[in-house]
Amino acid sequence: AAGMAFPLQKSIPLSAIGKVGGAFFQYVLAKYLFSEYARKKMKDNEWMDKINGSFRSNPYRVALIWRFSPLPEFVKNIGPALVPTLRTPYQVLAILTHGLPFTVLWSCMGSEAARVARGGTA
Repeated sequence: AAGMAFPLQKSIPLSAIGKVGGAFFQYVLAKYLFSEYARKKMKDNEWMDKINGSFRSNPYRVALIWRFSPLPEFVKNIGPALVPTLRTPYQVLAILTHGLPFTVLWSCMGSEAARVARGGTA
């Protein structure tokens, strides 16, 4: 959508800062401020043990699958923060691997939609 509001060469970095920065900020807040409380609430949850085991055996791959899953964005950002075995660098790499291509895609789509809306051809 940023491609509709700004020229493409500005929309890509602006959108990337917002998308990647927002995801990272939300993850960090959840990981370092709220995760202990949430883990205590979910200590008897059988799914948390399974999720924790998945992140332990393949941290980057599972973090990336989590990013590409059809979950709401806040779940993609906060969920991995509740997993004690996931180290932050793996989550950052997954955020970048997922976020940057989609930033380019949606900026280009927005730019094209704006061009068509201004009377250009598709």
